[in-house]
Amino acid sequence: PPRSTLFPYTTLFRSRLQRWFKLYNARYFGGRLVARVRFRPLESCWAQAFGGEPPEIHVGLTCAVSRGWTKLTLLHEMVHLELWPEVSHGRRFQARMLELAKAGAFKDMW
Repeated sequence: PPRSTLFPYTTLFRSRLQRWFKLYNARYFGGRLVARVRFRPLESCWAQAFGGEPPEIHVGLTCAVSRGWTKLTLLHEMVHLELWPEVSHGRRFQARMLELAKAGAFKDMW
């Protein structure tokens, strides 16, 4: 869709992403994560942290198909930032995701 039709949705969605990030950061990560959360409609979803730059989480439309899927994706990317520079979905990542599930982080998301 043209940018003009996405703009109102984009502005609302960005504010929701920021609100969810702050909530999850406080509730499940002890407020330790510092990141800019960006809604990039034409991108997929990923997290990055480069030396000297604030970490970022990018969420695109491919990951924003529903409220639950978007929240799940955001938590997924937050775990990547928490475990940085480890970027795999290996044993530590899986263990952390299970901890979040046991803590109720994914309740009503699927």
